[in-house]
Amino acid sequence: MATGSAGAPAPAPLAIAAATPTTPAGRGGRRPTGATINPRSVTNFEEITGIPFVFARHPMCHDAHIHVNTICSDAFMDVDDLFAATAPPSRTTLVADPVAIIKTKIRDDFVVPNAVDTPDPAPVAPLWARCSFSISAGHRHPNRRLALATLREAMQHAVACSLIHELKIAIGIQALHFRPGLNYLQWGTDIADSPAGFGPAPGPPPVVPPGCWPIRSLHSSPTRTSFTREIFFGAAHR
Repeated sequence: MATGSAGAPAPAPLAIAAATPTTPAGRGGRRPTGATINPRSVTNFEEITGIPFVFARHPMCHDAHIHVNTICSDAFMDVDDLFAATAPPSRTTLVADPVAIIKTKIRDDFVVPNAVDTPDPAPVAPLWARCSFSISAGHRHPNRRLALATLREAMQHAVACSLIHELKIAIGIQALHFRPGLNYLQWGTDIADSPAGFGPAPGPPPVVPPGCWPIRSLHSSPTRTSFTREIFFGAAHR
């Protein structure tokens, strides 16, 4: 039974608002897939605070990159060094050769200090020159050879597409040779540019006389440094 007054128009049906189209999420829903702006229009790189770097897989020594990454991988944080000095400071104009700065900083700050007990850049430098470098910023800017133009493009994509967390440098070590069972800290000895370049293999461990047992080296003892690197033996059943 109608409750409205005679001749009154019927109420309009309720309108259901359609869903507002949005930019679909990217992999895992972490970020939008489309750029909010044209990447080529990005000229300010204040959002870039660091560029992580990793060592790529070696085609023959499949575990080499795992160990080298454990020792050396980190992030290039001196981003201000890549831009021309201005007053006030800004990150708009890249210097003439930012790639050389990146390569040198990574070598001197992360590889050389971990290369040997007394770091010496001499054996590392020629091997470092054989490494290849590429840069990427997610699936929209895959790995490309690191150069002035590709560095700028990768940072532009990282800012425009919210891919700051995926900006990354990959260091190729495929031109290097790794001695089986090597010490990954010994560049120039166990890491060389050819199999003929390996240094002398380490000698066999010292033989323990029968009836004696080795007591641990006191090299790590902070209170008895005068006995550094000495090994003591005790006679059995003394």
